[in-house]
Amino acid sequence: MYKLLAWVAQKNYWLRSFLYNLFIKNYTYSNRRVWEHGWKRIILKNSEQPVRTRIHGYSVVVNCGSTYPLIARIYRKFNNPLVQLVYQTYSIRQRSICIIDVGASIGDTVLVLIANLPGIFKKIICIEGHDESYKHLCQNMKQFSYVECVHALLSNSAQEKNLVRIHSGSFSIQGQSNIQAATLDEVLMKKEMEFVDILKIDVDGFDGKVLAGATEILTTQKPQVIFEWHPALISKTGNDFNQHFIVLRDCGYKKFLFFNKFGDFSHFMQDIQTWELEQLAALCLNNKFSNDWHYDVIALSDDLTDVTELAECSFAKNKKNAC
Repeated sequence: MYKLLAWVAQKNYWLRSFLYNLFIKNYTYSNRRVWEHGWKRIILKNSEQPVRTRIHGYSVVVNCGSTYPLIARIYRKFNNPLVQLVYQTYSIRQRSICIIDVGASIGDTVLVLIANLPGIFKKIICIEGHDESYKHLCQNMKQFSYVECVHALLSNSAQEKNLVRIHSGSFSIQGQSNIQAATLDEVLMKKEMEFVDILKIDVDGFDGKVLAGATEILTTQKPQVIFEWHPALISKTGNDFNQHFIVLRDCGYKKFLFFNKFGDFSHFMQDIQTWELEQLAALCLNNKFSNDWHYDVIALSDDLTDVTELAECSFAKNKKNAC
C-alpha cells in the first residue's frame, strides 16, 4: 500500500499535498512510530516534489520533505527569539523597520513575522541561494508588496562550494564544485537601503562567512543580528566556530544571548568567552546531550534593548503559531 500511495502521490500534485498535510496535522507523540513509518515510505519518497500547505495562516508551496510546518506546530517556542527581537526593535525605534533574511528558504521567517507583527515592515529582503527554494520563495512572497527576493549565494569570497541537500528540508555549502558567490555588502549596496534594522542569518554552518562579508553593513547600520550557531555543520563546511563572534566583536557587538534549538533561553555572554564557546562546541559535536544540538544567537548593537525581556520572550510567548 505504501509503495502504491507513494507512486500515485508522485504523479498527482493535489493528492501529494493532501497526504503531506494529513501527516503534518496528525503527528502525536503516542503515534510517532507509525507516523514515521508512513512518512518515510510515502512523503520522503517524494521529498523533492512541491506540495501546497499553510504556514502561519498563509497558503504556500514547499517541497514535500519540509518539516517546518510540523516543527512550528509541535515546538511552540520555535522562532520566539526572532519574533521577540523584531518586536522590541520596532518598539524602540518607533518606525517601520527593514529586515534582511539570509537563507530565507521558502519564506517561513517572513510568514511568522507578518502573522505576528502585521503592518510594521517597510522592507524585507529575502536572500536564498538554492534554485528550488528560491523558486518557491518567489511564489510565496509575491503576495507581499514590501518583500523582495534575491537569488544569491553569500560568503566573504567570490566563489564557494555548491549547495547540497543535507536532509529533506535544508541545504548546506558542502558540495564539490565551485560556484559564484557574493558578499552581503555587495548585494545591499545595489539596493540603496536607507537603513537595516534586523539581520537574520540561517545558512547551515556558513553563518560566520556571511557575517564576514557584511562588515560594512554591520559597522555603519548596526542592525540587531540573529544567527544560527551550529558547530556540527560549521565543522562539515570547514569553517571556524569563533568567526561569527570575532567579526561581530570587531564591528562593535559585545552582548550575546544564546537560545537552544527549541527557542528556550540558554545564557548571556559578554564579549567573546573563548573557553565557553569551546565547551559549547564540544557539547554540540559530541551529539550525546541531545540530537543535533545547536543554538540561535542574538547579537545586540545597542544598550537600549532590554536583555531580560528579550530572554524571557514575553511578547513572543503569545505568538500565533498555526501551520
